[in-house]
Order: sequence, then structure tokens, then C-alpha cells
Amino acid sequence: MGAWALVMLSQATAQAAPLPADPLQRECWLGSTRDRTRVNFREPTGVDFSNLGKRQRVRSPFQVDFAIRGMGVVPAGKPLEGAGHHHILIDTALPTDIRAGIPFSDTHKHFGKGQTGTTLDLPPGRHRLRLLFADHE
Repeated sequence: MGAWALVMLSQATAQAAPLPADPLQRECWLGSTRDRTRVNFREPTGVDFSNLGKRQRVRSPFQVDFAIRGMGVVPAGKPLEGAGHHHILIDTALPTDIRAGIPFSDTHKHFGKGQTGTTLDLPPGRHRLRLLFADHE
């Protein structure tokens, strides 16, 4: 039986260019995301957790789904303007200099394969999750 955790959420937004005008490039871009992450051009760019609310109680392990607006999801190392991949920061602050890179650690989860969700198993207690979106580098 899993343990209960209180998850405190905050979100990070990122600025990006709209989807490419080329139909093939656009199709590939949208094809790498789940239906719920399709771009809505009427919304500003941003990322958030689509299935969790602030101060929500969950039982570990639990599913975390990522939502994205105005950008595309691609694997790390695939340079495409306005696209990138997700990171979850667990109980840690946002980096002060994003150009320095995001470390690989238990508190910095990288989703460089273009994933739009994961399962987390956290110990009991309060936890703060931050979703960060970054480009291919």
C-alpha cells in the first residue's frame, strides 16, 4: 500500500514561437504529443500539470501528466524552434541560470524522450513539484 503525500504545485512558463508553417513539420511536431497537449493558438504559451491541483493529496506512487500550450514536445537533442522537453523539480527551487543546464539528480527529473507524463513515488509528507520546459540543449 502506498504512502500519502501532499503535493504543492507551481508552474513555470516558457516563451516560444508558434508551430512551424510547413505542414509536414507541423504534423511531426503535433504527432509527438498526446491529444491533451495539442496546441491551442488562442492560449499563451505555458506548461502545467493537467491532472493535479494545488495542495492535492495523493497516494504514492501517483501519475503526473504534463500539459503544454503554444509549444511542441520533442526528444532532447532534436533541435526544433519552439519545442523542447519537460523536467520535474521535486522540492527544489527553479534554476537561477537556465543556460547553465539542469542537473541530473533525484530532485531534477528529465523527460528527454519527449514524455508527457510519468509516475512518481515520493515519501509521505509535503512535496513541491515544479514543471520546467526546456529546449533541446
